[in-house]
Formats: sequence, structure tokens, C-alpha cells
Amino acid sequence: MKPFTMLSTLLLISCGGSDIKTDDSGPGNGGGNGEPVVPSCSWFSGDNCWKQAIREADDCLPVERTEGTFAPDYQTCSFDDGSTLELTGAADFDSPYAWSSLNERGFSVVDADGDECVTYHASETAGSVEWSISTDSGTIRYTADDPTSFEGVLTCPNQSSYLLDTATLSCPDAMDFWPFIAHSASGVYLSYDLQGGDSPVQVFTCRTH
Repeated sequence: MKPFTMLSTLLLISCGGSDIKTDDSGPGNGGGNGEPVVPSCSWFSGDNCWKQAIREADDCLPVERTEGTFAPDYQTCSFDDGSTLELTGAADFDSPYAWSSLNERGFSVVDADGDECVTYHASETAGSVEWSISTDSGTIRYTADDPTSFEGVLTCPNQSSYLLDTATLSCPDAMDFWPFIAHSASGVYLSYDLQGGDSPVQVFTCRTH
């Protein structure tokens, strides 16, 4: 099977031209009252909860990101430094996405001391999609009513939330700091990266042999 790559993209809306309130406060907290706001362009160029999550993941994950090896049941993957990848359900390398079910999928990377470093969970149906990623500062959530559309809501650990849409491409730094989770799979490996920070962060790469 030739490699397949899926990008779970967080598409953030443009600064202006919307009936939704715009956050012009820079890289601050946005709609902390639970109502989503349109992030200003400085959300990309400054600090934000996504960049913080990437930094925390990078600090927690092994310095040397070596490839891990799946156990025979394809539910765990072990690394040389003693850390472990635990999957929600088993990997299925006969599937294009390498997941036995796209409706429920996820993972946790646990360090050698047994502490969770990065946790990801996603669920998808014909009518909605939701995923979350957790690091030391808390959980970032993304929800959308239509899995095929580019509009959804990103909620930071402090409960500030942002309306996400492709119109934000007008922001000068949008492409350089475009938050997304990159997923690659083939018949022998599964890999996840976090992108949209100062540099991409490899969460894991695991092979069957």
C-alpha cells in the first residue's frame, strides 16, 4: 500500500468581514465567555494556545524521536527511551487511514515514568466531527457540524474559543502558523506531527517491524 497522508486542519477565519465578534486584542484570550470570536491576524504572529501546546509536547517528548515498534496486537508501540504509545483501538494497516475505525480514534504518548505526555482523541460521524489534544496546560478542542466543511470552533484550555474558517488566509502569517495535525500512514507505519508552531513537532512514528 502506498503511503497516505491526512491533514486534520484547523482553519482560522480572517480578521474582519464577519458578523461574529472579532478579537483584536492580539494573541490574548479571545472569547473567554464561551462565545467564539474571529481571531485577529496577530493570533497567528503572536503566541496562542496552539503554539503553547506544541511547545509543551516538544518538551515532554523524547529528545531523540526514534521510530517505535508496534506490539503484535497493534495497540501499543514501544520506544528505546522507555516511552510508550497507546492507541484507542488497534491500528489496522489494511485501512487507508491505518485505523480500525474512523468514528473513534486516538492515542496517548506515555513517558518512561508512566506520565501522559500528549493525548489525542477524535470522533467523526456523517453529521459532525470533534477532536481534542491534551498537553500540560490542558485540552484544546475542535468541533464542526459538517466534517466536509472548513468551518468549526477551536476552544483553548482557558475556554476562550475562536471561529475557524478559510477566509483567514488574508492574514499575512496564516500560512506560516497554520495549526494542524498531520497524519501519515502506509502498510507498515503510522505517524503524527503537530504543525503550525515555530517548527513542526513529530509526536511519534511507529512501524510494524
